[in-house]
Amino acid sequence: MNTLTPATTQLLASVAIAAAPLTLLGSAANHPHAGLITHLIYGLALIVALMLLIVAVLHVRRDLRQ
Repeated sequence: MNTLTPATTQLLASVAIAAAPLTLLGSAANHPHAGLITHLIYGLALIVALMLLIVAVLHVRRDLRQ
């Protein structure tokens, strides 16, 4: 039976935590009075969440192969 390692499970939790504020930040960035800092923070949060997601997918794939 294929199981995930504890490190992969923790990485998946990190992805969920990193992706949680994206909805709020997205709506704040689309506000008419949003400034440059708001857009930069949203972009940075999006990039971090995507990077964590890619790393998590690679770890899950590795764990399921073993």
